[in-house]
Amino acid sequence: MKVTVPYKLNKTEAVKRIKNLLLELQTEYKGQVSDVKSRWTDSQAIYSFKMNGLQIKGTILINDRNVIVNGKLPLIAMAFRSQIENIIRQKATELLK
Repeated sequence: MKVTVPYKLNKTEAVKRIKNLLLELQTEYKGQVSDVKSRWTDSQAIYSFKMNGLQIKGTILINDRNVIVNGKLPLIAMAFRSQIENIIRQKATELLK
């Protein structure tokens, strides 16, 4: 799965907002999302979390114009890939206004 979201904020603010989003996932989707973890190096992250018991992991890269989210979905979740990508795209676009 790969989602690219353009933004117009400065890069530092974009990184701050995406970091906060990862922290808020577990609260906003309580009961569905757990074990949210991320390791950041400047504007790149390796993340993982469980959604409904399924392990999701991947990377986030924030360059000067785009946030790029790459993720590995379990085989069982592949049927929902486009829905998951659309949710990520919508959330990130909203967050980066």
